[in-house]
Amino acid sequence: MLIQGMKNELNTLQMMKERINKNLLENVFKNIESNTKYLVDASGAAERSSASLEVMQVILAGGFAFDIIDRMSGGTLNITVPDWVNVFLVDPIISVPFMWWGLNIIFLLVVSNRLLWFMHHLQEQALGALTFTAKVNKRISNENLQKFLKKRFLEITDCSVSADHEELRKSSWNEPKDPRWKGEAPKIEIQYDPKNEFLLLINLTVNLRRTQLSRDDFLLVFEEILAEEGVYSFT
Repeated sequence: MLIQGMKNELNTLQMMKERINKNLLENVFKNIESNTKYLVDASGAAERSSASLEVMQVILAGGFAFDIIDRMSGGTLNITVPDWVNVFLVDPIISVPFMWWGLNIIFLLVVSNRLLWFMHHLQEQALGALTFTAKVNKRISNENLQKFLKKRFLEITDCSVSADHEELRKSSWNEPKDPRWKGEAPKIEIQYDPKNEFLLLINLTVNLRRTQLSRDDFLLVFEEILAEEGVYSFT
């Protein structure tokens, strides 16, 4: 009887466990569904905001275009209209019905089109960003590395010490312009061990749309620079 009672209690506990797991899993799925809904709503709001921003850009471009036309003749400067305005604008163009209005609309469309093209071009240029990390694990000369880093404008320098007193350092900077980069120079971050003199990681961030090099080429060029500075050699 005792064994049978324990068996029944064990079965009851197993059923309770299954029910609890089922409830927890249902809560997880509900949270995922809720978060997904929020993400979809946020994406829709961002898309509507982007459309509204594009409309505002066209409106501002129109105001800018009309300001250019207005200031060509000094219309907002409270001065006497120059003679060339009457000769080249008033008599042959403005005096013709709807011609001046049509030219203004055409100029508005041209300026708006060029502005939208330029904004889309900037967006495309920003889409080529690439960040990758290479494990190096090569022996270096810490003295030469410090001399090399003094030639760079460091944005971030970080140092961490583990429980066994192992020290790791990080340094980050934007590389100066160099013909070897064949375009935009990358942002570089390195992690190294100054005590044991080892270069551990190289992290490069670059926009591939603004350079002719590939990902591997960037690493080779940077290692070539390090070798020239005597930080380490390929031998």
